[in-house]
Amino acid sequence: MYKKILMILSLTIILNFISYPQVKDVKGWSNFYWGMNKLDVIKLYPNLKVEKSNTLVKERFVIDNNNFEIIFLFDSLKYKLHQIILRNIGHLSNGSIVYKLFRKKLITKYGVPVLTEEPKIKVGVVKNLYENFTTLWSFPSSTIELQLFPDYPSRKFNLEIIYSENIKSEKL
Repeated sequence: MYKKILMILSLTIILNFISYPQVKDVKGWSNFYWGMNKLDVIKLYPNLKVEKSNTLVKERFVIDNNNFEIIFLFDSLKYKLHQIILRNIGHLSNGSIVYKLFRKKLITKYGVPVLTEEPKIKVGVVKNLYENFTTLWSFPSSTIELQLFPDYPSRKFNLEIIYSENIKSEKL
């Protein structure tokens, strides 16, 4: 019996790794790569809004019928791209469903995450409205975080996908 359980568990783990790609590295998002300067980003999206000296924003971007804004963050020393945030516009009443949809899409694209948290649904509503949920992928050049977090006044949710450059600190 023990051998049978061990074999089923091993087979499940193997199939999980076979069914999803195991990406070796991610160096940005879409056509945007770490280290790009503002002009390079503006060439790809000409109608960006400047929020601060180190932030550009694309205000409307649709992914699977969900409206997002894309925030491009540049480091304050060299003004090189180091983080991209896709943030849903408005609040999601069906946040856990959208979170699971995007988690599945990201797993299909990037492989098995190093951390994942599962929203508990009870009759279409997340059981604990006040919890944040995160799925995390880690690569040599980047981390990717899918986050679902509550908007307390509206009792709805916000969703973000955060692509961050892994910055190697230099010894002083």
